[in-house]
Amino acid sequence: MSAVIQIKDLSFSYGANGKPVIQIPHLTINKNETVFLFGPSGSGKTTLLEILAGVITGQGDVEMLGQKTQNMSLSQRDQFRSEHIGYIFQQFNLIPYLTLRENILLPFTFSGKKMDQALYDKVVTELGLSEHIEKLATQLSVGQQQRVAAARALVAKPEIILADEPTSALDYDHRENFLKILFSLVKAQGSTLIFVSHDRSIQNLFERHLNLADVNAVKV
Repeated sequence: MSAVIQIKDLSFSYGANGKPVIQIPHLTINKNETVFLFGPSGSGKTTLLEILAGVITGQGDVEMLGQKTQNMSLSQRDQFRSEHIGYIFQQFNLIPYLTLRENILLPFTFSGKKMDQALYDKVVTELGLSEHIEKLATQLSVGQQQRVAAARALVAKPEIILADEPTSALDYDHRENFLKILFSLVKAQGSTLIFVSHDRSIQNLFERHLNLADVNAVKV
């Protein structure tokens, strides 16, 4: 298997004199892996995803798809993320004055990729969003907003999907539909998935279970 993500001697602190949140000597994630990442609150799961997405940077080496993202400028990291990474943010990060459709299609604005209409229709339909497509983000329920955030991350066929508690606001039926479409797309597109959740009942759906405490030298 070829490595998609390689981390070496990564450390991160909030503030110049802050206590380290992340200290990972080594971590490799391979192409096509589906990884269930878990750990207690405050253990650095979201921080790690933000580093992988290039939202923040730490010290050390982070190599994504063969490129050292820590050495990139902010605009370069933003471009890399738009072209290669589907990120389902824990706080959704929808733009309130845009419609559901416009929020979902945002990745194409920045990446220059062409939309696959069939894939868009499949994602929107299976996540139960079709009837709300022209509503503003502010008119959606929390569960609907979470499904929009998920759809936005999936429609651009990303090589890497980072999912931060993507089912926390979904009821059982919508959670099952989301997981079904997620694994279907991951398999069809050959994507690599890192999925953070407190819901250990779904961990056996994943090929690899990663307790952050096992790789992070900082203990909660």
